[in-house]
Amino acid sequence: MKRIYDAEFATTTGNQHEHLGTFWWTDGSQTGKWTRLEAHNYVSAYPNTVYVSESTSTVLVKAYYNNLGTEWIQTVADGVLKDNLTTLAIRHRQGLINN
Repeated sequence: MKRIYDAEFATTTGNQHEHLGTFWWTDGSQTGKWTRLEAHNYVSAYPNTVYVSESTSTVLVKAYYNNLGTEWIQTVADGVLKDNLTTLAIRHRQGLINN
């Protein structure tokens, strides 16, 4: 299973909505980086194999899309913000280490 351990907001395009654009993952000794679309495609093709883990909290990542064709990934809601992809991106922007 692949664990997303870091995320970064996409470069803003002028609208007020921020979205995640880059994800870093690890799977044993393998590591990699996905764009938003690559992450969506992988999570869609391999459901229930990508997760975020923080301390003792682990949550699965799911792929979503809307009727406008927008595709994204997000963690399953579990009420724990520290295992949230957005939290990883906020820490990344602040220069804090996610691992």
